[in-house]
Amino acid sequence: MNGSSSVSGNSASFGGGIGNGGTLTLNDSSSVSGNTASGGGGGIFNYSATLTLNGSSSVSGNIADSDNDGFGTGGGISNCFGTLTGATNDVNVNNNYLVSSSGTENNIASCI
Repeated sequence: MNGSSSVSGNSASFGGGIGNGGTLTLNDSSSVSGNTASGGGGGIFNYSATLTLNGSSSVSGNIADSDNDGFGTGGGISNCFGTLTGATNDVNVNNNYLVSSSGTENNIASCI
C-alpha cells in the first residue's frame, strides 16, 4: 500500500482489514483502522507471510475477538508463523483492542 491508502470499516473471521498470505508492505501514510475480526487480527492477519510497516504507516483502532468468545488475538496485528518488521507498539501500531479482555489494549500478538 502506498501514499495515503487506507483500509477501514471491514470485518472478517481473521484479518478484519487485511488477510496477508504473501508479501505486504505498508508505506508512507497508509493506514489500517476501524476493522474487526471475530478471531485474530482485527487490523491484519499475517499468516506464514511477510509484513513490513514503513514510514508513518499505521494500524490503529481495530478490534479482535469481536464475538467475545475469548479466542481472538492481535487487535492490531496477529502474526502467525510470519515475518513482521517495522512495527512498534507505540509508534505505528496502537489503540487496538480485544473485546474478550474487557477492552484491554492488544496491539501485536504472535501465534504459538
